[in-house]
Amino acid sequence: MDTQTHWMTLLHKAGCRVTAPREAVISVLLGALRPLGVQELHELAREQRPDLGLVTVYRTVEKLLELNLVQRIHRADSHHAYLPVSNSDRHMLLCNSCGQIAFFYGDISALAEVISKKTGYKLDLSLIQFLGLCANCRH
Repeated sequence: MDTQTHWMTLLHKAGCRVTAPREAVISVLLGALRPLGVQELHELAREQRPDLGLVTVYRTVEKLLELNLVQRIHRADSHHAYLPVSNSDRHMLLCNSCGQIAFFYGDISALAEVISKKTGYKLDLSLIQFLGLCANCRH
């Protein structure tokens, strides 16, 4: 079963109707090379489904968040964007100036263990987001 079909099955099991507009939203999310805001997601998915309403995009994204299939990214412009949840070895770098996203791969479980011991928190490593300035914005 491909990822899109799997997600649609999970949505159905969670009580959501499986519709072509929802499929378009999922298709765009899964094909995105960068995090997308709801408005961007709406515009891109409307290319597949001109009848797609903005409310459907919001409801679909919220349900995907509940199911831990997408993650919310806090962008420098104070808006949220979304992308599929990845494995725990992929971490995000977000430029505070231009909003560019980059990823790095690595096991940071040792750092998480140190933080956990010092704070008493049990950490969820599904989303680690580092903020800073990309090479272009530093110059």
